[in-house]
Amino acid sequence: MHPCWQRGAMYPTVLDRHCSYECVQLLQIPINATFAAWNYSIKRRRGMEVKLSPRMVALRSGDAIKQLEVLRSLRDDDDDTLLNELLLMVTRESTDEQVRQEVVELLADVRSRTLVSAMGDALRIGGDSAYLPALVSICWMNRMDFSPILNELLALVSHSDLRVQVEAITSVELALGHCTVDQIRRSVADLKMRLKKLKGREARALVNEMINTLERDAAQRASGEKE
Repeated sequence: MHPCWQRGAMYPTVLDRHCSYECVQLLQIPINATFAAWNYSIKRRRGMEVKLSPRMVALRSGDAIKQLEVLRSLRDDDDDTLLNELLLMVTRESTDEQVRQEVVELLADVRSRTLVSAMGDALRIGGDSAYLPALVSICWMNRMDFSPILNELLALVSHSDLRVQVEAITSVELALGHCTVDQIRRSVADLKMRLKKLKGREARALVNEMINTLERDAAQRASGEKE
């Protein structure tokens, strides 16, 4: 039974801190989709079958050949309903390495805004994965505006893994390019607070450099707005 139901929740949510990847897979719903979660729970209680698409079945099969076939087909035919599953495949330990790389490259080319919110959810539940750096890297490789999930990216700047920090810093810098001067200043203040708790000379140097760059950028943009 899903832990959310065990706690008497009205409907399950994959964003619960007690939930695991298995919970996400069990629910077979898009991450953070409240209505879908509610709808799934109703169907479950009524004994109705929740049917998966052939593509979803292939992606969850564990068969690398079938997974690669689906990934290649998605190059010509975008399918937003698979984004959450693809993001999970990046951080799932059992994913074949070639498949993982193909997923990362595919998501780096996606131009659907749905990816941004799905990425925010994936970052919140994938914090302990050894493959989190690959997930975060999609944010800067993709080049879309990921500023709506700036808080999730900022939280990763102080991650214990230096690789995650590097990917997060690059992603934050690009995201702030879409933000207002006030948002940049708030982010700088947030980074300064995180810097106090950050360990490791390399990590502190990276964050310090980022803070200095953002402060200069904010000052230049503020000056330009006055002119």
